[in-house]
Amino acid sequence: MKKIVLTVLFSILSFVSFSQQKVLMILRDGRFNGIDDNLQFEVVAIKEVLQKTGYQVVMASESGNNLVGEKVVIKPDVLFNAITINDYSGIVIPCLSLEGRAVLGTNIVGVVKIAYDNGIPIAAQHNGVYILYAAGLLSGKKFAMHANRLTDGIYSGTGVVRDGLLITSGTCTYIASETKRPDGSIELAIKLIEAMQYK
Repeated sequence: MKKIVLTVLFSILSFVSFSQQKVLMILRDGRFNGIDDNLQFEVVAIKEVLQKTGYQVVMASESGNNLVGEKVVIKPDVLFNAITINDYSGIVIPCLSLEGRAVLGTNIVGVVKIAYDNGIPIAAQHNGVYILYAAGLLSGKKFAMHANRLTDGIYSGTGVVRDGLLITSGTCTYIASETKRPDGSIELAIKLIEAMQYK
């Protein structure tokens, strides 16, 4: 049933052209669990959903280093410090099974806060939700995560949750493999598209 719903949604969205709109995908640097699966079924899967509906996906990281698995290599398009945030219609922060708290000293948090203040929808999956928390965006907002590890916001389970401009997913590819819960990557991308259309 879920596959049918997604197929119908892709068909509907494919009639609408978003060729002039860009989505920023933030790729963080660090140590990863299950890197090949995370790259293929999270990063690439989210990118493909967005591209199928006409969005240009720009992948940025602070180092510019490739994310390298045994079978999959992802090369960032730009350095994070070179982006102009208002050029983007949305932001997506994959989990990548990277410890999210490691990024709190970077300028990613500040840029995400500016994007939110400027009305840009932001989607984050599991450990990526730490960035929203660090930016102070979860206060009074529903959010999803693998477990309730945060002291702010309204924890709303492990699925995919949208609250205004924020879309969160509690189950990334790695967590899905560990728990046998559905991977939230595709649904996260779809809800980001909806938020960009109807914000």
